[in-house]
Amino acid sequence: MTDSQYLSAKGSAYRLALADIDGAGRKRIVYGAFDNALRCLDPETGEIVWEFPIGGFPFAVKATDINRDGRDEILCAAADGGLYVIGPGGRLLWSFRSDLPLYDVAVGRSTGSSQPFIVCGGVDRWVRVFTSEGNLIAGHEVRWIASRVAAGDIDGDGADEIFVADNRDTAEFLRLSEGRLETLHRGLILPTRESKHWDNPQGTLSAFSVEMADIDGDGRAEVILGDTWKTFQGVMAMRGDGTAIWTTPPLRYPAKEKTWYEYFSTAFVRVAEGDAESPGPEIITVSGGLVRIFNRDGALLGQAEAPVGFTDLTVDGMRLYLGSTPNGDDTIYRVRLGKGWERRVARLRRHGLARRIGETLETIRAQILALAPPSGLSDKSDRSDRSDRSDRSDRSEGAAAPAHAIYMFHVGRTDEACRRTVRQMRAFHRRFPYPNLAPLAGGGAMEPEPVLRSDGQPWFPERWKVDVYQGTQTVEKIIEHAEMIERHKIPTLYRIGHSCMPFITLETAEKMLRAAPESLVGFASYEDEDPERVAPFFSEYFGPLADLCARYGGKRVVTVNKNVWWMAAPSERAAFDALFGGGRGHLLWAATEDSNSRTPEINLLARVGLRQAGLIDSFMVSVHQDLFSYCRFHEWEYPRGGHAYLRLLVAQTALGGSPFRFRIYHTHGPASALKFTTMGRESTEIFLHMLGKGLVFPPRPDQMAGLSPLGFAVHRPPEKWIRDGHNGHRPQLCREFFDDPEMRDAVIPNNGCGWGNSPTPAHALQYVLLNKRRQFGYFIPPTPYGPFVFVPALADLSKVAGVHEWWHTDGLHVWREGGPKWNGAAAAQALRESFTTAARHLPFRAVGDDVFCQSVRLDGGGHRVYLVDPGWVDPADRRITLLNQTGQAVRITDRLSGEELANAAAALDLTVPAGAFRIIDCVPTSN
Repeated sequence: MTDSQYLSAKGSAYRLALADIDGAGRKRIVYGAFDNALRCLDPETGEIVWEFPIGGFPFAVKATDINRDGRDEILCAAADGGLYVIGPGGRLLWSFRSDLPLYDVAVGRSTGSSQPFIVCGGVDRWVRVFTSEGNLIAGHEVRWIASRVAAGDIDGDGADEIFVADNRDTAEFLRLSEGRLETLHRGLILPTRESKHWDNPQGTLSAFSVEMADIDGDGRAEVILGDTWKTFQGVMAMRGDGTAIWTTPPLRYPAKEKTWYEYFSTAFVRVAEGDAESPGPEIITVSGGLVRIFNRDGALLGQAEAPVGFTDLTVDGMRLYLGSTPNGDDTIYRVRLGKGWERRVARLRRHGLARRIGETLETIRAQILALAPPSGLSDKSDRSDRSDRSDRSDRSEGAAAPAHAIYMFHVGRTDEACRRTVRQMRAFHRRFPYPNLAPLAGGGAMEPEPVLRSDGQPWFPERWKVDVYQGTQTVEKIIEHAEMIERHKIPTLYRIGHSCMPFITLETAEKMLRAAPESLVGFASYEDEDPERVAPFFSEYFGPLADLCARYGGKRVVTVNKNVWWMAAPSERAAFDALFGGGRGHLLWAATEDSNSRTPEINLLARVGLRQAGLIDSFMVSVHQDLFSYCRFHEWEYPRGGHAYLRLLVAQTALGGSPFRFRIYHTHGPASALKFTTMGRESTEIFLHMLGKGLVFPPRPDQMAGLSPLGFAVHRPPEKWIRDGHNGHRPQLCREFFDDPEMRDAVIPNNGCGWGNSPTPAHALQYVLLNKRRQFGYFIPPTPYGPFVFVPALADLSKVAGVHEWWHTDGLHVWREGGPKWNGAAAAQALRESFTTAARHLPFRAVGDDVFCQSVRLDGGGHRVYLVDPGWVDPADRRITLLNQTGQAVRITDRLSGEELANAAAALDLTVPAGAFRIIDCVPTSN
């Protein structure tokens, strides 16, 4: 028997349950792993008892005895639409399959304890009830999406009712009676505390975690709910009529090294006896790394924060088990409750793979710090605090390098706030004394009244009511702030729009440009994705704004978009002209914020394509805390480590990315110190030294040697494909698109939010060419055939650097010029064959495990090959063979360690360490 705080898991444990699998009364841990498996772990021996592969991510795992044999069965609702019921020895008893992902499963009793039933729900809107043998008893269709289900006796009659969370914040209570489900109550989930803010204008609570239990001993079950961002990890108790009993206070968000709460972390809840001195059961909750225990009245009994985060929790007597940190961690954490439990939680540390990755990054950091800046880069900053000298003519290591804007600071609205930002920028230059790095601050401007379109109507009145929560200013105050940043010499990018809705008029923008001719870097608008608003917004506002910026010295314009936007929007003539016409594209920083996204790889390769085509000079590389969400119905956004961000920065820079935007919890302490958190030390700090020393740089289009010579010319996709691609909050629409054969067989399918973390169809373009296996997390795509590009068919395809042959696509089909249109399996086969042939022309190619591989042609001769572990939250050692296809003998050197790996070899076996990367220089031996 072991009482260690750490249990080694196979895979990353996201969902936890406890099961008596043999009727002996001893509990085992059954967990749903990120690698699409259910595993049973003996916590006493640490051994895996059994495992069962499932077809998708395990959204919910429950355990109870459903057939009265004294042994618990395991129930799992999964992203492939499967409901799996597992019996002794990990044997499948029965299953059910929906066409769309299932989100939750629960077990209830129809007449006391004698007749169990199983209830499940998910994206297809149906609440289904089965017997313990798998026979369908009843079904009920909710209005939006059955995101959570639970069962409990809310009226004390001995039979359990069913709770359903419809769309997140609507509660529906159902009674099972004579083979049908009848609604007892339906209404919004309204907490007892005021909770309205800019991201929760209705003031509701969302049911991200649900338990039903009688917490007050009156014989009737209450509903215990755990929220995420709407009430800032609030926990709420609710009666069976939908009335709130109590709600916990919101968490605050201090960005400190060991105490910070991610906005999108979920308050996972369990009802258990966790405090012997408190009467009745307690509610134990974990949010990121914060463990809290409340009594039955909602009073806080204790809390503690660990430097690691947890995906789930379950309780066995006085033992608390916590799921793996959502960053590739392969550990289940165990804490003894009772006196001193807070100290035991706070002492938890990284273990297993997560610890090994941290050690790897420390080695890389030391190697980078030991390297001197190359010739042409001074080790002293020019201290100019100017940011817009960026990436007009990228150079490889050793050449005179342009400045890259590093967008990582914020400038407030007062003189003191400006002075703080100045101190931060000075600290930046002390920490990173490289003239090719130029810090940039962000500011905001929003007028008090909605901006009007050319027809005299507001752009987006509904959205305006939401964004005003963040504060407005008079035009005079906006101009005063522009004068302030000019006086303090703070290079600033202003946020002036959202959702195809400007915050300021063009007249105000021009006044700002006049007020801050040196320090105003440009203007940014965010999430301009509504298909119906894109063309008018960019034609009437964004394009003219770019023209203004051109007249005032070539200031920048930025639009920040997610999902498939950079592939789809520029394929429309009006948007194409507004973005790129008249040289506007040379002022554009094409940016993304791929939160709540299934397709970050599409947005990335489309922006690479725009740059290769000469339509833009720059695309922004962004890292922010909200890159771990694939839909707004499941939230695990607290990686507590920097490796994913670091790898994204390296890979996307190697594809031509610059400037850089950081919005993560990477610094803390006084402004003059620029102290990095663990996350920042493992991402921002390492990367900025790499960029400053030229170890990684955005290659010119002609240096992109690893790019596939095959590309995709994008024609305007059909409206239905665009609607699905930008569907971020209405998963119920996925059923509509699934029922459409064209959408089901599309070459780029399943892009809407309801498909988040579901299996990527085998015929999908990304499955074939990028080895994509789930609709989530491909920010660093594997490149078995080399990276490839999407370019608007409206562009001059003959001028796209590095691309010599074209496929055409509209999202639904692919075709060659003048050839037939293909989709489904036929398209997949044609793409695989053509890209396999094209890959033979790459100078270097990595084969073996999945890896991101990009070759850059160096001006001094030879190539630099970037090899990056692509696993976003499933990092792993990648064993590959690097093939030299140049026809020349080359000397191969590890750029960071300086070790010579091979001389004149045609192939080299390498391992890319989990959570990291390798930089390999390949120089002809004749040089």
